[in-house]
Amino acid sequence: MTRCPKRNVFTDASSAILLYKADLFAGLAETWQVVMAPAVFSEITKSGYPGADFFKHLGRKTKNRAPVILLPELPSSDSPLFAQKNFIAMGKGEKETICLYLRSTCRAPEPKGTGAFILVDDGRAVKICRAHQIPFINALLVPKIFWYSGGMDQKEYLEKTDRLCGLGRYTKTIKQMAEHFSKEDLDYFIGGNTHDRY
Repeated sequence: MTRCPKRNVFTDASSAILLYKADLFAGLAETWQVVMAPAVFSEITKSGYPGADFFKHLGRKTKNRAPVILLPELPSSDSPLFAQKNFIAMGKGEKETICLYLRSTCRAPEPKGTGAFILVDDGRAVKICRAHQIPFINALLVPKIFWYSGGMDQKEYLEKTDRLCGLGRYTKTIKQMAEHFSKEDLDYFIGGNTHDRY
């Protein structure tokens, strides 16, 4: 599933853990460049957390390879967004994720298939993304994007989606929305990440 160049996906902790449990995180990292905020990486690598050693390994630079997960320093920001009540109410990981996204992306139109986005499964962060037109998806849409782009067949897409539904706390409405997203609806996230087979 390797694409070139890779687009940045800024992920929160709950999404990363859900994808790890559903055996989808490796595919995520092969498809996009995973970027994590310090608070997110710290949370998912705590002793006893599902996949803690797996994530530590991916965040480590070795002699033969760069880290799979990029761990940039957190920027300081005086954006008016950070004074908003709904932003302040979010968890530290989600705040830092949005900070990193805003610092790392320009607001100019990007060519198809090059745009960064946020992967988030936190309701308050979703509201911020919607309010500020930040492109985002939740973990439940990852198998569908892989299917639409040709990296996964329909049977596996359905199995992985069922697995995520069992693992996550998705409402009936969220599940129905995910089910009804068309390829065109998710085109921004698929972009240039299409395979030859469909």
